[in-house]
Amino acid sequence: MKKAAWICTLAILLFAFAGAALAAEAPALAALPHGTYASVTGTIVGAAYDPWIVMVEDAGGSTTGFMITPETVFLDGVQLDEGAQVQMFYSLSGFAPAIYPPQYFTAVAAPLLSDALVFVGQFDEDLVSLDGQLKLTNVDEAEMITEGGVPFQGDLPGRTLVVIYGVSTRSIPAQTAPSHIIALPAADEAIVLEPVIVIEGEFIGQNGHMDAFGIFMVPLVPALEALGYETIAEDPADVFQFGDGIRLQVDVDEYQHPGEPPVSLGIAPRRIEGVVHVPLHFFRDFLGMNNAYYFEGMIVIDNQEAMV
Repeated sequence: MKKAAWICTLAILLFAFAGAALAAEAPALAALPHGTYASVTGTIVGAAYDPWIVMVEDAGGSTTGFMITPETVFLDGVQLDEGAQVQMFYSLSGFAPAIYPPQYFTAVAAPLLSDALVFVGQFDEDLVSLDGQLKLTNVDEAEMITEGGVPFQGDLPGRTLVVIYGVSTRSIPAQTAPSHIIALPAADEAIVLEPVIVIEGEFIGQNGHMDAFGIFMVPLVPALEALGYETIAEDPADVFQFGDGIRLQVDVDEYQHPGEPPVSLGIAPRRIEGVVHVPLHFFRDFLGMNNAYYFEGMIVIDNQEAMV
């Protein structure tokens, strides 16, 4: 599972801490600077995979959707399966669709921890979090690593950090000596998820793409050829026709079978690095394939027994 080549030291830590963690109540949105985060702690009650969204129900029965993107960081031990208990962090300054139940882009997905807390956020020069809730002390005694598990020797202020700690003072801000600090990538270090593609049991030799909104995209022509479509024609208007007259157009959310009205899939075909891609659910919802899903670094498209 993406992300980070997860770490023996962190794995040992999380194993020892497995259980339930407390989630601090998010402060009011007004006046919160960029670099502040909130979290929801609860149980996964459902999931969808195009885009990848997990639904988390908290102890009060409220449900929140969390969209998984290439920028999502997974702490070792987290499982995003139904029934798993998790703590999901999201940016309070990030974009969130105006829908109900609410949905957020996931910054960090963590398993529930016992005897420890997890905090995600940025800190100022005094190592006080930008939301004013936590001050770090004795950081030289903490294990400081990147999400890839290598020692981190950069500056902590201004960097988004995952802080794992046990106890803190009851002051404002609370003060703590963390055991582990994980420095997340800066904006220019973001990792792009490009899963391999398996069609009818065969690797097609090209990768898919997951965009910043958690949408899996598949290169159109190689996928169609792997499915046995022989006629794939493109005209200057970026209109593609294949099969018995199936038609689609780049940047237009209309997919059309011959003699039928066009269908909207919510995502238009688009070029990624010059190659035309379609959303993964195009193969299931439009072409009628039994399976079109993402699993453990692979996009799988086939007509085997439908996965549910």
